[in-house]
Amino acid sequence: MNTGASSKRSPVLFFELVYAISIPFWVLNTIFPIKLPVDNLPVTDIAATFTPMVAASILVPGRGI
Repeated sequence: MNTGASSKRSPVLFFELVYAISIPFWVLNTIFPIKLPVDNLPVTDIAATFTPMVAASILVPGRGI
C-alpha cells in the first residue's frame, strides 16, 4: 500500500489548510469591516466561501491530459 498518497489525503490536513487560508479573510474583515447592503454580508465572506475549493486544489495533484 502506498502510505505517501494516503498521508496527503488526510482530512485533518485538509481542515488545517482551510483554516490557514481563512485566517487572512478574518483579519481583513476585522480591519476593514465592509458589508454588502444585502443581508449585511461581509465582503470577505464571499471570498472565504472558496477556501475549501482552494485547499482541495492544493492537496489533489492535477492530472495531465
